[in-house]
Amino acid sequence: MIEIRVVDNGLMCRPDFQYRYHLLATDGSGALHPPNSNNMWSAWQTAEWIKADDYKEWVEPEETQND
Repeated sequence: MIEIRVVDNGLMCRPDFQYRYHLLATDGSGALHPPNSNNMWSAWQTAEWIKADDYKEWVEPEETQND
């Protein structure tokens, strides 16, 4: 399970996107259930800001053809 939050850093500042994760536990029957306490979650981590231009595998979408 992943939890995401946005931290407002004030006017004229980019917000921080933060995430934390938890692996869902299973009970005796194999059913999944969410975590039941905060100490089962990872620490909050801030996602890095990137620009799409920095990645060659990200390309401009092809123009659609009108038939």
